[in-house]
Amino acid sequence: MIPEVLAAPYAAELGRGTTAVGLLMAAMPVGNVVGVFLLTRFVPAGVRLRWLGPLAVVSALPLVFSAMLPGFVPSLLLWGLVGLLSAYQVTANTEFTRIAPRERRGEALGMASSLLVAGQGAGMLLGGLLADGVGVSSTLAIAGVAGCLAGIPPALGWRRARQELLGEMYAPGG
Repeated sequence: MIPEVLAAPYAAELGRGTTAVGLLMAAMPVGNVVGVFLLTRFVPAGVRLRWLGPLAVVSALPLVFSAMLPGFVPSLLLWGLVGLLSAYQVTANTEFTRIAPRERRGEALGMASSLLVAGQGAGMLLGGLLADGVGVSSTLAIAGVAGCLAGIPPALGWRRARQELLGEMYAPGG
Protein backbone atom coordinates (compact mmCIF):
# COMPACT_ATOMS: atom_id res chain seq x y z
CA MET A 1 0.00 0.00 0.00
CA ILE A 2 2.85 2.41 0.66
CA PRO A 3 3.67 3.07 -3.03
CA GLU A 4 0.04 3.86 -3.76
CA VAL A 5 -0.14 6.16 -0.73
CA LEU A 6 3.05 7.93 -1.80
CA ALA A 7 2.23 8.10 -5.51
CA ALA A 8 1.26 11.79 -5.42
CA PRO A 9 4.29 13.06 -3.49
CA TYR A 10 6.56 10.75 -5.50
CA ALA A 11 5.19 12.11 -8.78
CA ALA A 12 5.71 15.64 -7.43
CA GLU A 13 9.27 14.70 -6.44
CA LEU A 14 9.80 13.62 -10.05
CA GLY A 15 8.27 16.84 -11.38
CA ARG A 16 5.24 15.00 -12.77
CA GLY A 17 1.53 15.82 -12.63
CA THR A 18 -1.74 14.09 -11.92
CA THR A 19 -1.59 11.74 -14.90
CA ALA A 20 1.65 10.33 -13.53
CA VAL A 21 -0.02 9.90 -10.13
CA GLY A 22 -2.79 7.86 -11.72
CA LEU A 23 -0.36 5.73 -13.69
CA LEU A 24 1.79 5.09 -10.64
CA MET A 25 -1.27 4.13 -8.60
CA ALA A 26 -2.38 1.75 -11.36
CA ALA A 27 1.00 0.05 -11.80
CA MET A 28 0.70 -2.44 -8.92
CA PRO A 29 -2.94 -3.43 -9.61
CA VAL A 30 -2.20 -3.90 -13.32
CA GLY A 31 0.89 -5.94 -12.51
CA ASN A 32 -1.19 -8.00 -10.10
CA VAL A 33 -3.85 -8.77 -12.71
CA VAL A 34 -1.15 -9.91 -15.14
CA GLY A 35 0.56 -11.94 -12.42
CA VAL A 36 -2.65 -13.64 -11.31
CA PHE A 37 -3.46 -14.53 -14.91
CA LEU A 38 0.01 -15.97 -15.54
CA LEU A 39 0.25 -17.77 -12.21
CA THR A 40 -3.19 -19.37 -12.30
CA ARG A 41 -3.16 -20.13 -16.01
CA PHE A 42 0.35 -21.44 -16.57
CA VAL A 43 1.77 -22.58 -13.21
CA PRO A 44 0.54 -25.91 -11.79
CA ALA A 45 -1.12 -25.78 -8.37
CA GLY A 46 1.67 -27.75 -6.66
CA VAL A 47 4.29 -25.32 -7.95
CA ARG A 48 2.19 -22.33 -6.85
CA LEU A 49 2.06 -23.81 -3.35
CA ARG A 50 5.85 -24.25 -3.28
CA TRP A 51 6.35 -20.67 -4.49
CA LEU A 52 4.12 -19.10 -1.81
CA GLY A 53 6.93 -18.55 0.69
CA PRO A 54 9.61 -17.29 -1.70
CA LEU A 55 7.16 -14.93 -3.40
CA ALA A 56 6.01 -13.60 -0.02
CA VAL A 57 9.63 -12.67 0.68
CA VAL A 58 10.63 -11.17 -2.68
CA SER A 59 7.39 -9.47 -3.73
CA ALA A 60 8.37 -6.15 -2.11
CA LEU A 61 12.00 -6.28 -3.28
CA PRO A 62 11.46 -4.14 -6.41
CA LEU A 63 10.59 -1.22 -4.12
CA VAL A 64 14.18 -1.21 -2.89
CA PHE A 65 15.26 -0.42 -6.43
CA SER A 66 12.90 2.58 -6.58
CA ALA A 67 15.54 4.49 -4.64
CA MET A 68 18.39 3.10 -6.72
CA LEU A 69 16.69 3.65 -10.10
CA PRO A 70 14.63 6.79 -9.54
CA GLY A 71 12.47 8.00 -12.34
CA PHE A 72 8.97 7.71 -13.67
CA VAL A 73 9.33 4.82 -16.15
CA PRO A 74 11.58 2.69 -13.92
CA SER A 75 9.13 3.22 -11.06
CA LEU A 76 6.18 2.18 -13.21
CA LEU A 77 8.00 -1.00 -14.16
CA LEU A 78 9.20 -1.72 -10.62
CA TRP A 79 5.79 -1.08 -9.06
CA GLY A 80 4.18 -3.25 -11.74
CA LEU A 81 6.66 -5.99 -10.84
CA VAL A 82 5.61 -5.70 -7.18
CA GLY A 83 2.03 -6.33 -8.31
CA LEU A 84 3.09 -9.23 -10.53
CA LEU A 85 5.04 -10.91 -7.73
CA SER A 86 2.17 -10.30 -5.29
CA ALA A 87 -0.05 -12.57 -7.35
CA TYR A 88 0.85 -15.36 -4.92
CA GLN A 89 -1.77 -13.86 -2.60
CA VAL A 90 -4.55 -15.48 -4.62
CA THR A 91 -3.07 -18.90 -3.90
CA ALA A 92 -2.47 -17.93 -0.26
CA ASN A 93 -6.09 -16.83 0.15
CA THR A 94 -7.33 -20.00 -1.48
CA GLU A 95 -5.19 -22.18 0.78
CA PHE A 96 -6.21 -20.23 3.88
CA THR A 97 -9.86 -20.77 3.01
CA ARG A 98 -9.26 -24.45 2.25
CA ILE A 99 -7.46 -25.25 5.49
CA ALA A 100 -9.66 -23.17 7.81
CA PRO A 101 -12.03 -25.49 9.69
CA ARG A 102 -15.42 -25.46 7.98
CA GLU A 103 -17.28 -24.61 11.20
CA ARG A 104 -15.01 -21.59 11.84
CA ARG A 105 -14.28 -20.55 8.26
CA GLY A 106 -16.47 -17.44 8.31
CA GLU A 107 -14.91 -16.29 11.55
CA ALA A 108 -11.39 -16.98 10.26
CA LEU A 109 -11.99 -15.12 6.99
CA GLY A 110 -13.59 -12.19 8.80
CA MET A 111 -10.67 -11.94 11.21
CA ALA A 112 -8.12 -12.22 8.41
CA SER A 113 -9.89 -9.52 6.39
CA SER A 114 -10.09 -7.22 9.40
CA LEU A 115 -6.41 -7.71 10.20
CA LEU A 116 -5.48 -7.10 6.58
CA VAL A 117 -7.38 -3.80 6.43
CA ALA A 118 -5.96 -2.71 9.79
CA GLY A 119 -2.44 -3.63 8.68
CA GLN A 120 -2.85 -1.72 5.41
CA GLY A 121 -4.08 1.32 7.30
CA ALA A 122 -1.16 1.15 9.71
CA GLY A 123 1.22 0.78 6.77
CA MET A 124 -0.25 3.84 5.10
CA LEU A 125 0.12 5.87 8.28
CA LEU A 126 3.67 4.71 8.94
CA GLY A 127 4.62 5.23 5.30
CA GLY A 128 3.38 8.81 5.38
CA LEU A 129 5.13 9.56 8.65
CA LEU A 130 8.37 8.01 7.42
CA ALA A 131 8.20 9.90 4.11
CA ASP A 132 7.87 13.17 6.04
CA GLY A 133 11.07 12.30 7.88
CA VAL A 134 13.34 10.67 5.29
CA GLY A 135 11.73 11.44 1.92
CA VAL A 136 9.60 9.48 -0.48
CA SER A 137 12.30 7.53 -2.33
CA SER A 138 13.96 6.40 0.88
CA THR A 139 10.59 5.41 2.30
CA LEU A 140 9.90 3.24 -0.74
CA ALA A 141 13.24 1.48 -0.28
CA ILE A 142 12.62 1.01 3.44
CA ALA A 143 9.13 -0.34 2.68
CA GLY A 144 10.70 -2.81 0.25
CA VAL A 145 13.17 -4.08 2.83
CA ALA A 146 10.45 -4.20 5.52
CA GLY A 147 8.14 -6.09 3.16
CA CYS A 148 10.83 -8.68 2.43
CA LEU A 149 11.60 -9.09 6.12
CA ALA A 150 7.91 -9.33 7.00
CA GLY A 151 7.53 -12.15 4.47
CA ILE A 152 10.19 -14.33 6.10
CA PRO A 153 8.25 -15.64 9.14
CA PRO A 154 5.15 -16.67 7.17
CA ALA A 155 7.35 -18.18 4.46
CA LEU A 156 9.21 -20.28 7.02
CA GLY A 157 5.95 -21.26 8.72
CA TRP A 158 4.43 -22.29 5.40
CA ARG A 159 7.54 -24.32 4.53
CA ARG A 160 7.45 -26.09 7.90
CA ALA A 161 3.71 -26.80 7.59
CA ARG A 162 4.15 -28.23 4.08
CA GLN A 163 7.03 -30.45 5.22
CA GLU A 164 4.95 -31.76 8.14
CA LEU A 165 2.00 -32.42 5.84
CA LEU A 166 4.17 -34.18 3.29
CA GLY A 167 5.79 -36.21 6.09
CA GLU A 168 2.35 -37.33 7.28
CA MET A 169 1.29 -38.24 3.75
CA TYR A 170 4.31 -40.48 3.23
CA ALA A 171 4.56 -41.91 6.74
CA PRO A 172 3.80 -45.62 7.08
CA GLY A 173 0.04 -46.01 7.38
CA GLY A 174 -0.48 -42.33 6.35
